[in-house]
Amino acid sequence: MMKRFLCLLLCIPVLLSGCKKAEKKAHTTDDHAPYKIGIVTGSAVYSEAVFEAERMAEKYNFVTTTTYADNLSAENTIEICTKLAEDPAIRAIVFVRAIAGIDQAIEAVKAKRPDVLFITGADTEDAAFVSQKADICMAQDMYSMGREIVDEAYRMGAKRLIHYTFARHLLSEPIIRRREIMVARCNELGMEFIDVTTPDPEDAEGGGAEARIFIEEDVPEQVGNYGSGLAFFCTDCTIHAQLIKAVLECGAIYPQPCCPSPFHGYTSFFGIDCGRFDDPEGVLKQIANGVAQYGNTGRMATWALSSDVLMVQAGVQYAIDYCEGRITEKADFDHMQRILTDFSHGRCKITPPSSNPNCFLFLCDYYML
Repeated sequence: MMKRFLCLLLCIPVLLSGCKKAEKKAHTTDDHAPYKIGIVTGSAVYSEAVFEAERMAEKYNFVTTTTYADNLSAENTIEICTKLAEDPAIRAIVFVRAIAGIDQAIEAVKAKRPDVLFITGADTEDAAFVSQKADICMAQDMYSMGREIVDEAYRMGAKRLIHYTFARHLLSEPIIRRREIMVARCNELGMEFIDVTTPDPEDAEGGGAEARIFIEEDVPEQVGNYGSGLAFFCTDCTIHAQLIKAVLECGAIYPQPCCPSPFHGYTSFFGIDCGRFDDPEGVLKQIANGVAQYGNTGRMATWALSSDVLMVQAGVQYAIDYCEGRITEKADFDHMQRILTDFSHGRCKITPPSSNPNCFLFLCDYYML
């Protein structure tokens, strides 16, 4: 049974629906490539991956892009993939983020086109599950991230860490396991781990507004009780802007948003225009300037790059190399690591695979704000 990474489904309000082809205007280094690569992403309000997909379509004329419906229906996922595979020139499909129905979609395509290479970025569905169907599955390493969050907070001087979540999220195995790892790491470092239950933005009577009011009131109270050596982490994306605001105003510690990225959480609070999500360094500098105005420099962080953008870049390059015969194995760990290293400028590393050799879980470097 698939387990969703629920926090990611709540990241951004749903505004668009349906699927569409992106217009491709530019060129390629090989105008006569004997293959095509399809990229499937969410819409512009769902993930910045769509902008990277468009850039790939502008760069390579053998790349075609499609967006899936924001309601995340399994039927839509299957329809998109099977339609792409009807074109005999399609040799690879890069799907970021892997969503509901991706397993059925892969099965449907493979039944008729076993030659199609499926590369998925599985931040929405459980990576271990998706890797059983896809040829390659990439995802943030949720479990190693649990340790990294605590270590980052500790480096910033945290003596305690508050973990905000609610019952619905604790039904998700990745969130449960990450929390257990965070508890264990806090014990190793002599930090106190504190569970705090917030209103569920989906189920609370007041919805997201009620959850944000809770954060606005609870953070100052917790800092008043424990002091500024207190770090905060929350599993829900919809209240991150409010959490960032409260942490800044109280001078507390914030190691990362639940979905670390230059374009997540901080940009909403500071009102930063991300454009086409192609300038993470510029966005990070704007965020750092905003943090400095609150006098909280060195006590907040996020990842130095967007994992969604990185997965599109790496997925397409891997597909090109596979289609052109530079690699023969469908899941080549070393080759994927070289690609991720190149596109991340050395700031991303894959966790060595164990039981799932085609499941490439990765972590990216932190950017101290």
